[in-house]
Amino acid sequence: MIRDAEDAYRSTISDIRRTGTFTVTADHLKLLRAAYVDWDACEFGAPAIDSKRPYGNGGVVRDIANIVEPGWASAFPDGRTTTPRESTWTRTTTG
Repeated sequence: MIRDAEDAYRSTISDIRRTGTFTVTADHLKLLRAAYVDWDACEFGAPAIDSKRPYGNGGVVRDIANIVEPGWASAFPDGRTTTPRESTWTRTTTG
């Protein structure tokens, strides 16, 4: 999933740079509605979305999948919903 998502991202960014435009889709609006918006008091202040945790935690790819395609995790019968690369981003503590 990560590889496909990264490839899709690169392709989309390349298209945006080439054309200077993009189409806002229903999925974009779902993601925007789900984003955690806070007030950044820097200088005059402005609304801001945390770029590391835009949907409340560090599992951004998983969050996007849950927002855009609810129930996607049911495709993982063993309960594992992270790819090997994404799982390296999570710190596990024992004890």
